[in-house]
Order: sequence, then C-alpha cells, then structure tokens
Amino acid sequence: MRRFSIRRVLTPLILAAALVGAFFLLRTQVPWLDYFEGTIVERVDKLVPTVIDRHAQDISEHYLLIDTDDGRRVTVLVEQLLFFASREGMRVYKSPFTLDVRLSP
Repeated sequence: MRRFSIRRVLTPLILAAALVGAFFLLRTQVPWLDYFEGTIVERVDKLVPTVIDRHAQDISEHYLLIDTDDGRRVTVLVEQLLFFASREGMRVYKSPFTLDVRLSP
C-alpha cells in the first residue's frame, strides 16, 4: 500500500497555479495569448517604405484602434480585407491563441 505524501499532492498544484498566473500576467504582452472584444474607434493606414528588387516602394500596413470591453485601447495589425470591410463603431473580437481579429456577427 502506498503512503500518502503531501509533496505528491502539492507539486502539481503549485505547478498549475504558476502556469495560470503566468497566463494572466503575460496575456496582454504576448499577442497570440491576448483576447478581447470591443469596438473599432479608428482605422489607420500606414505606408512603410521598403526596397524590392532595387526599387523603392511603399507598402501599406493596416491597423485598427480598438476600445476593448475591459477598458483597454489596443492597436492591432489586420489583413487588408478586414481593414476595408470594417468601419468605425463596428464590434470586433479576438480569440486567445490566434492572431486573427474578426468582425462580430
């Protein structure tokens, strides 16, 4: 018969608590961990100078400025299709473990 050991019970509990704590501490700093739901405040189109095949060009990067339901204001890089489909005041959301922002249905 096996003896009961406090160490055997506490070790997994401490490890689980550390992982949960790390998730909530890093959530807003690691883009693929972050999740939110909110409203589009502004659409921003930035031109980024680049050189392709020895020719200078400007490439557009598309951002959405979003006020989240939990009171944060985030700027998110989005694909061109989503940028042109979105308007100020529309609802968007981002699930954890993805980088995709989607329009709310």
